[in-house]
Amino acid sequence: MNNLSIVVPIYNEEQILEKEIRDMIASLSKVLPDVYYEIVLVENGSKDKTREIAQNLTQEFSQVKVVLLPFASYGGAVKTGFLSSKEECIALLNIDFWDINFVKKALDIFEKENSSIVLGSKTMNKTDDKRSALRRNITRILNFILRIVFGFKGTDTHGMKVISKSRIVPIVQQCITDRELFDTELILRSQYAGFETKEISVICEEKRPSTLGAGNFFGFLRLVKRTIKDLARLFFVLRIKRHKNNKAREFIKNYQTSIGLFFVILFMCAFSLQNLTTKPAIWYDEGINIELARNFSEFGKLDLIVAPLEFSGRGANIGSTGYIVTAPLAGFFKIFGFGFEQARIYMLLWMIGFIICLFYFVKKRFGGTNALLTVLLVATFASFYGNGRSVMGEIPGFTLILLSFIWYFDKRNVFVSGIFLGLSVISKPSVFVFFIPAFVLLFLFEKKDVIKRTIKLGLGSAIALFAWIAIYMSTALSSSTWSQLKKHFSNPYQEEGLNSFINAKNNLVSFFNSPTLIYFSLFVVIIFVSLCLNKEYYKKNRSLILLCGFYSIFAFFYFLKGLGYFRYLIAVQILIFILLVPSVKVIVHNFFRERYVRLVIVACFSFLIIFQASYLFTKAKLFYSDSPQKIFDYIQENYNNPSIGLINVPAVSALVSPEKKFQTLSTYGMRDLGENPLDLPENILPEVLVLDPLYELDDNQVSMLEIKYVQDKIIDGDFIVFSRQ
Repeated sequence: MNNLSIVVPIYNEEQILEKEIRDMIASLSKVLPDVYYEIVLVENGSKDKTREIAQNLTQEFSQVKVVLLPFASYGGAVKTGFLSSKEECIALLNIDFWDINFVKKALDIFEKENSSIVLGSKTMNKTDDKRSALRRNITRILNFILRIVFGFKGTDTHGMKVISKSRIVPIVQQCITDRELFDTELILRSQYAGFETKEISVICEEKRPSTLGAGNFFGFLRLVKRTIKDLARLFFVLRIKRHKNNKAREFIKNYQTSIGLFFVILFMCAFSLQNLTTKPAIWYDEGINIELARNFSEFGKLDLIVAPLEFSGRGANIGSTGYIVTAPLAGFFKIFGFGFEQARIYMLLWMIGFIICLFYFVKKRFGGTNALLTVLLVATFASFYGNGRSVMGEIPGFTLILLSFIWYFDKRNVFVSGIFLGLSVISKPSVFVFFIPAFVLLFLFEKKDVIKRTIKLGLGSAIALFAWIAIYMSTALSSSTWSQLKKHFSNPYQEEGLNSFINAKNNLVSFFNSPTLIYFSLFVVIIFVSLCLNKEYYKKNRSLILLCGFYSIFAFFYFLKGLGYFRYLIAVQILIFILLVPSVKVIVHNFFRERYVRLVIVACFSFLIIFQASYLFTKAKLFYSDSPQKIFDYIQENYNNPSIGLINVPAVSALVSPEKKFQTLSTYGMRDLGENPLDLPENILPEVLVLDPLYELDDNQVSMLEIKYVQDKIIDGDFIVFSRQ
């Protein structure tokens, strides 16, 4: 049997290094008694006693040697270890994941088949992977990306390996990554060089707690950023730069729009991660949704806490965002821990899902180039980030609308389309409820099985409503809940002395002072002109155009009757983007000679995308603030676990411990939720108050504030902190 070199990169392993090496040597003596071996420990920049322990092991065991690197680099450690190894067969093992039985099987394969790489796969047999669900899912996602983008053929890249030094070390020296994706690059380059990787299923159990998850969320974020960056580098080097033959050019040509989508998502992630929790700032409604998710995660209730561990009982009509957003966020908190960063990462995942669904739908309807241009328009549109990064229902809801469109237009399944439609309505009723009458009107215009299709759509949509009733079983069926919901959606501003007529008048007057409304009005004109110029274009896309038109009319009237918040028009804006690209192409084809068509189209959309991107980076009003985090940190640093009264500051309340807070909220459609902390008996008045400076206190509350509290600090003019005297 072959002699063997075992390379083990080590970094900050003082807790397990000595035990694992002793166990490894014992296992080698038992499983491979006739094999000469050496163990090459490659210490790379450890900050603990790893180096000292490793050098002590060389004094005790002659078969152990240590190679030192002055800096942390997994890839550098592997390269150095391979070059320092004496034997032709090299096993690459991790100190927390090794199996000498795998090594024995691999050596047998080397003798019989003259292989180049034998890899221990954690995922070949799902029952053998004993790691946490998070780590298993990360592996699945990475493998999916590798198959789609790099043509990877296999089930794993990060398992234990036994390699042929003469064949694989030259490939190792070509690798450019030096951290998490080093193993992946090694396997990909080996496959591209024609060396087959033989896989053996291995049982993978964690010998220590994972460094990923709730305890190290920022470390996880850094891991994601590094992985995205290295994937982009590998794509450029392995898929573009490395190949100059026709096959590579053919690959790029065939998948150019999908490659473009990949880079759009990279851009979107890079832009979003810069100011994840501060731009846009965590705001009022978002704070409510984050606390709802936190409470559902910790207590199983989608409701707000108004006194220590006491719920309001009004969860069914709190906020404007539904359980489709808050319940999955609660699960995200369970896995990764609670925090604003986790909430915004969760929403970034929704944004990525939305972009993928949008690309898929437009590609099916209008082709890959149109789909790529559409997602570029959306990804450079400032409101997409203002709406999408906040924990609100607009982008999740439109993602579900796109799934509804896909099932209706492509798969012709009205019932399933209705399920997604119902879920979207629950996610943000004030934005997406108008798709229901829009679909019904479409059925009437199509004059085909109107009643049957309406019933199917209604039954599908009702599933989301039944789920809502199940969640709020104790209050969902009460007349007061439905009365409150009706009041909110008919005119939530009634208590402010405003009505729909006054709002509509004010919004119409300000219409021509709004660059955003003018901008999209021009796009509507372009779409209308294209329909007039090309009847075939209208006829071919009649159903989609009518559905978009019906919804847009309903949504615009709802926008007029409100306070002019552009959030309510985000779905209309995206629908306009969907129809804009093919409409511009229709107009260009009508007014320009064929040889100029491509040039004019490229010029038009280059201008639009550059214009929007420039605005996004320079002029976009994505309000910046870190006040909620600052005020919470200030209280933590200057008070000893105090009880906290929160007066109309849900963005701060979301961070405060449920056992320590008294909260009251009062806003449009949700008056006097919870007792004002200043109205509490003197013996339970909270030690600290956080107050919205714009909130109006009554005379008794002002008196209590002046007698019992002293102003401590004002944070950025957004919040005032009072301490009890």
